[in-house]
Amino acid sequence: MALAANFDCSLLFDFPCSGQKFGSKCQWIDAKTIFAVVGTKDSCASPGSTLKIASGIQIKAACPGTSVDVLASCRSWLDMDTAQVMTILPPFQPALPSIVLSMPTTISSCSSLLVDATSSIGHGGRQWKDVRLSVIARGIDSTGPENANATELLSKFLKDNFLVAPPMRILSRYWIADNSYSFTLTMCNFLGVCSQTTNSIWISSDTVLSLIIPGSSNRTLSSPAQSLTLAAMASLTQCSAVTSTSIRYCWNVWYCTK
Repeated sequence: MALAANFDCSLLFDFPCSGQKFGSKCQWIDAKTIFAVVGTKDSCASPGSTLKIASGIQIKAACPGTSVDVLASCRSWLDMDTAQVMTILPPFQPALPSIVLSMPTTISSCSSLLVDATSSIGHGGRQWKDVRLSVIARGIDSTGPENANATELLSKFLKDNFLVAPPMRILSRYWIADNSYSFTLTMCNFLGVCSQTTNSIWISSDTVLSLIIPGSSNRTLSSPAQSLTLAAMASLTQCSAVTSTSIRYCWNVWYCTK
């Protein structure tokens, strides 16, 4: 078999989803190293899973030459102990997930809040393993019993209901006017690597024009020919009365050089 050829991992190894039907494939990089691409199902191999040599396989060390005498000597070498069970370890230098929590900086106390984490990346092609959204109220009399109870109710709501997708809406009944709420989102991928981000929002008792550009604040284009698409979401809320007001969008772009 040529070193560059892909082959069915289950021909040589036994690990969760080692078969080609799960999308797994292996490739010899050199005489000592195999590169494996593992299927993306949540039940497939991950750190902590076990790996062993497939049943009935005989493996010897690579013969250092091709002469008759060397090959004859190599044939006498003992086979590898295929009964050994190994544990798959996490990467030594894993890439950190990039967590994006999109929300406006200010809303009215009678407005609901859309919490959007769908622009986060770094899950490694599988479902996020651990997702936690916590909240702390910071504002006038934030230690008072009314605010403490409101924060406790909101924390319980987030713990019981938060999902990455679809974006979740927090209703206005959880707000105390003229307070700041800090949301911290922690997300971990199946490799056990975690990142977090914190966003704060002010809950105002006044009329508020709320504006947000969903997604990360940093965007990377791979080439000058690639286009950039942005969307803006704005809403105007008055708690004292229901009014119909048109909103005019005006975009400005700045070009910066290093």
